[in-house]
Amino acid sequence: MASNTENRKSSPQSFREVAFIDPAVAEARHIAAGLHAAVEPVLLNGKEPPLAQMAGWLARHGQVAAIHVFAHGAPGAIEFSAGTVTNDGLAASSHELNTIGKMLSRGSSLQVWSCETASGEAGDTFIRSLSKATNRPVAAASGKIGAAHLGGSWSLDRGTGHVVVTAPLTAQAMATYAGVLQNN
Repeated sequence: MASNTENRKSSPQSFREVAFIDPAVAEARHIAAGLHAAVEPVLLNGKEPPLAQMAGWLARHGQVAAIHVFAHGAPGAIEFSAGTVTNDGLAASSHELNTIGKMLSRGSSLQVWSCETASGEAGDTFIRSLSKATNRPVAAASGKIGAAHLGGSWSLDRGTGHVVVTAPLTAQAMATYAGVLQNN
């Protein structure tokens, strides 16, 4: 799995999508190993601001066709181990969000795989604000993401603009994932 100190060599054009994975996510290595071949896994370090890590990685590697973010979530929030991203904090991260948006190729989207991030009014406001800050469509879930036996699914049911959501995980990885992306 690649990280900020990359473990595998890749040229900027050797993949089409990237998945940023928070280290606090249950079975983070299972998620990384279960990604489709065209999706580059990047494990965030859990100490530095997550949006800065993403923007830095993208600036070094160039444009991608989709960005997938795996982290815990709550209505109107993405809960990273290095800090929670909410609507209130987006303005302070405008430089990083602008970079993230610019590194998404034309017609591509930001897909947030975290529980309940798009739930309710807070969730709707958050994904609209995130979309505006990146100038790209955003898709997120209003329910739980993860194992069906825990009430989860692998569906991003809310979005802004035109978003074509394609799960970055293989069918086997989704079927064998044992957790949900929600803090308890």
